[in-house]
Amino acid sequence: MCSSHSQTSSPSLTFPSCEALLPAVLLQIGAMSGVIVLDCSQQHAEDNMEIDSTLMVLLEDYKYTSLPVLSHYDDQGLLTYVSSLP
Repeated sequence: MCSSHSQTSSPSLTFPSCEALLPAVLLQIGAMSGVIVLDCSQQHAEDNMEIDSTLMVLLEDYKYTSLPVLSHYDDQGLLTYVSSLP
């Protein structure tokens, strides 16, 4: 189930923010030929960003909703990781 934050996202305008939205997105755009992930460790984010309660909620939301979607594409061999570190 999508979190309340993820449910506000329109599946036609964004990468599917949770597994529940994946079928709707794929119906609208068809199959994806690849997915690029800007890779940043949580530790790097914590060291370089001002962390507040809102950001912590977003990070937790990402872990439980977006990571399973990325896993779906990783299983298909479609993910390309690009480091976001300088």
